[in-house]
Amino acid sequence: MAGCSAECELRPVTGILADVLLRLFIGRGIRENRVVKGKVYILESRHHGSNQQLKVIARSIFPDHEAVGKRFELRSRSKLFRVLCSALIRLKRSVGGSSSVAKALSWLALRNGAVAVSDEDILIAKTPPFEYPAVLLAAGTRAKTVFLGTPKHFSPQDFDVVVSTPSTPCAQADIVLETLPTEVHQSSSGTRVKDKASPAVWSLVIGGDAKGYRYGDSFYRTLCHEMEKVSAATGVKWIVSTSPRTGAAAEAIIMEFIRAHPEAVEECILWGKGARGRLHGVFSRSEVALVTEDSASMVSEAVNLGMRTVCIRPDDAGFNSLVTPLLESR
Repeated sequence: MAGCSAECELRPVTGILADVLLRLFIGRGIRENRVVKGKVYILESRHHGSNQQLKVIARSIFPDHEAVGKRFELRSRSKLFRVLCSALIRLKRSVGGSSSVAKALSWLALRNGAVAVSDEDILIAKTPPFEYPAVLLAAGTRAKTVFLGTPKHFSPQDFDVVVSTPSTPCAQADIVLETLPTEVHQSSSGTRVKDKASPAVWSLVIGGDAKGYRYGDSFYRTLCHEMEKVSAATGVKWIVSTSPRTGAAAEAIIMEFIRAHPEAVEECILWGKGARGRLHGVFSRSEVALVTEDSASMVSEAVNLGMRTVCIRPDDAGFNSLVTPLLESR
């Protein structure tokens, strides 16, 4: 297909992530008979994709913990305020994290910081703005911290587990993932069994404009033309799914193709028409996944399910801080 990159050779993130992280935690002070009791505090940002990654890791490590997503942010990001927070962290460690004084100290430094973190709890954070909140909330307790990426204001050793992903690399990480963590992985997805009497089904998942990626009408028309060619030559039927970024103009071109070639399409899930299909449901019915390259999460979900995955790249694609490291990691 014109404009396609080579088939992805990334190794999927499977259920082994949970096993490895759990062993790390047990080795660093959490007894096995206590790993089902506490809360997992997910330090949320404004970015939906990042929050989803943190939630996936939380559910993978401790599915029996209560997951609590909350925006814990410093009241100020100034250097002087960070110095104050460092002093508050030392003070919390000296008075103990379960005291009313410790709770007041967290409240002084953090928006939404007036929570009592227990020894059984886990705090999961990503990106530098959430380093201080994670360390401060855990200070004075035996609560464990997980951080995605390279800490900017602390050492990796200040966290119990550091996870490196293509979009948030860390040279000193405890765990290095080749794809972004996704909720469904190969070991949980079941086996796709093809009925030999039925035509092959391939999925085409379409994103949209993003940093480094600009699509136009000609790209989408070429995509539809290539789908028709593949179907005519092989009998493949397509499941086509769009995303919030795809846009009405692109979806109109796709609908034009479907009306002209209904025999080539198994199902069409258009975001702009109100259709909402989980990618797992799309991929689980397919033998091959074709994904526009602008979305690191869509590519990761296909790879993590063990799909044969082909990324579709426009000719003038540029650098994207999420996608480029993912695809160049091998």
